[in-house]
Amino acid sequence: GDHLGSLIDRCFHRADQIIGHRLGMLDGQTHLFLLSDHGFGPANKWFHVNRFLLERGLLALGEGEGGGMSASLARLGLTPQKLRALVRRADLLGLRRHMGRLARVTLGRQLESRLLPPIHWIHTKAVSGSPATEGIFLKVRGREKGGIVEPGEAYETLRERLMAELLALRDPATGQPVVTAVHRREDIYEGSFLDFLPDLVFDLGDGPYLASDALVASQILEALPGDYLQ
Repeated sequence: GDHLGSLIDRCFHRADQIIGHRLGMLDGQTHLFLLSDHGFGPANKWFHVNRFLLERGLLALGEGEGGGMSASLARLGLTPQKLRALVRRADLLGLRRHMGRLARVTLGRQLESRLLPPIHWIHTKAVSGSPATEGIFLKVRGREKGGIVEPGEAYETLRERLMAELLALRDPATGQPVVTAVHRREDIYEGSFLDFLPDLVFDLGDGPYLASDALVASQILEALPGDYLQ
């Protein structure tokens, strides 16, 4: 209580000193803007976007049969879900007490990604971007290497289908929508770098969901692990 209040007071005092220093550097005609790089709010579930696409036949994963690390682990009964739980619980090299929460989670995700089957690009039509992207990229013929979605009518039909299915997605535990809005990239962005953006951008609103690009998940919505919530 008192210790936390003292710490917060010191943080505000230090921030005030930094802002005052910056203001003292201005010439009287320059404006200083202060803003957060993103918002904050309660979050307790992953929205595994690639699982969403996998269940709709739009993303394919490589088979783990025949050899390689994934196949060897599968023969031992170690599924990606079990591996993910083991990584979270393990004291990797005795480093847990020396690593921050984000570093532990990031290391766990990196290890997990090395053990999962790869995307089967030849049969994949859509894939999630990075978690921060909150978007879906389509593999369009003539635009991306190995693209299989025909440009024009087929491309627009697939976008409309995905927009409708994203908006229809409900959390079975609460019945609430997971996605509050979906946008075509050209409807909200413009400029010379438009082609680098996802074909669809979705908004998770104020819901308790975080976008995930994990390739293997047991379900579309999954409770966040304790490493994220602590």
